[in-house]
Amino acid sequence: MHAKALNDRAFTLLETMVAMIILFSVLAVIPLAMKAVQPLGMERLHHQHEMFVWFQQLQREAMHTKEYIVHNRHLLTMVDTDGTERMIRMRNGNLVQQVDGRGHTILLTNIDRFFVEAFNDGDVRVTITNHNREHEQVLERSNVLEGEFISVKRVQ
Repeated sequence: MHAKALNDRAFTLLETMVAMIILFSVLAVIPLAMKAVQPLGMERLHHQHEMFVWFQQLQREAMHTKEYIVHNRHLLTMVDTDGTERMIRMRNGNLVQQVDGRGHTILLTNIDRFFVEAFNDGDVRVTITNHNREHEQVLERSNVLEGEFISVKRVQ
C-alpha cells in the first residue's frame, strides 16, 4: 500500500527547461527583428527634426544678417551687422559652416543636396534635399542697424 501514485499530468524538469529555452529564444529575437525594421523610419524622423531645428536657427541668424552673397548656388556667405562672415556649404554629404574663414562646424549630416538662389533684391532661398525630400527656407535681409539690440540669443 505504500506504492507511489504516478503523476502523468505534470512536466518533468527536462521538459520545463526545454520549454523555457524556446520561450526565451523567441523573446530574444523579437527586439532584434523590430530593430531591423525600425531604423529607416526613426532615422528619417531624426533627420527631419534636425532639419527643422537648423532652419529655425538659420532664421534667427538671419535677423543679424545685413547681406547674403551667393557663390555658384552651392555656397552661401552671410555678412552680419557686426561684420562677421559666415560661410555655409556642403562638403562630403555634410553641411559645414565656417566663421570668418577659421575652423568649421558641421551643421547637418547625411544630406543629399544643398542649393541656394538669390531673388527679390538680396533675399535668398535655401533648399536642402535629404532622403528625396526637399526642405526650403526663405531668408530676408535684416533691417537692423549696426549696434541695435535684438533679443535673440545667438549660438555659434
